[in-house]
Amino acid sequence: MSFVNLVKTILSYACNITQILKIRKIGHSIYIGKGLLVKSGSHILLEDNVRIGRFAKLSCFEGENGWGQITIRHDCYIVDYFTALSGSPITIGHNTLIASGVSIVAENHGINPESGVRYGNQPLTGKPITIGHNCWIGEKALILQGVEIGDWSIIGAGSVVTKDVPSYSIAVGNPAKVIKQ
Repeated sequence: MSFVNLVKTILSYACNITQILKIRKIGHSIYIGKGLLVKSGSHILLEDNVRIGRFAKLSCFEGENGWGQITIRHDCYIVDYFTALSGSPITIGHNTLIASGVSIVAENHGINPESGVRYGNQPLTGKPITIGHNCWIGEKALILQGVEIGDWSIIGAGSVVTKDVPSYSIAVGNPAKVIKQ
């Protein structure tokens, strides 16, 4: 590790030490910008050479199928204002680039109005999200539960991904549709 990278790593830890200490496993050469917010970090794994920009939110919740978890594989580059909400596993493959303002949501509150229980108090549901290796997720994209994005895929800026995206595809829009393979 170069001296400059060592200094950046130390400074990122210093700015976020109370939040970083909540994370279960952190690899080598991690950089996390200021303003990190972690909830239930014992279910979060960051592999080597991960960069997460400023004001990121990594939250795991207990759902109907147990605890959610967040795994970010090695060499991922995630820009500012990233949000990952996990009531089910979220896995981000290695060498993936995620632009700013991206949200990945693998949880939802129950939606049964006849239960008499307000939505915020209904049990969390969730389905896993998997983002493959070498993907590029564009600015302010939203990836919803139950989605698998294949390796080497691109998600356009502002897209809302509600269905699987095959490997080597470009998907854009709301809802996102594959426009090129």
